[in-house]
Amino acid sequence: MPGTEHHKMVYDVTLRIAIDEIDSAAVRIKRTVYSKKGMIVEASLNKTVCRVPAKRLEQTLQQLSALGKVRYKNIVAKDVTDTYYDFKIRLENAQKANNRYLELLKRANNVTDILRIEKEVERLTEKIETLKARLDNLDRMIDYSTITIEYSRREKPGLIGYIGVGLYHSVKWLFVRN
Repeated sequence: MPGTEHHKMVYDVTLRIAIDEIDSAAVRIKRTVYSKKGMIVEASLNKTVCRVPAKRLEQTLQQLSALGKVRYKNIVAKDVTDTYYDFKIRLENAQKANNRYLELLKRANNVTDILRIEKEVERLTEKIETLKARLDNLDRMIDYSTITIEYSRREKPGLIGYIGVGLYHSVKWLFVRN
């Protein structure tokens, strides 16, 4: 997406597509996603949720949109830059504090000091692991965008239906002109 070079962005997209051949829709969606080095994370009768590399999001959306008539498209972009760098700074600070406590532990002389320092090292180690996990999760969310594709059979009006569609457009033309 343009203009996001310095930002950490997470994209979630919802597409609703009317498709002529509903039976082969899941196969065509899967083929498109895999060709972009993505993965399917949920699949049901008329819905597929996938994750694709963020760098290939626009290409993937173009290919998926070509599968049928797009009835609805919603792109939500969430800027997680502040959260990302906040976690990163907190992680660095926790690692520095942990290193200082480890140095103190080497110089501790009595059991009370050793136990107190070890307890603090344990607390900081847990905090470091939690922050690393959060950063890894954010990295995955940034690197892979989520696309939810809901698809249904494109309705083809019968003979009388075509007359109704024509009548609808004629009446609409009487009231609304672009």
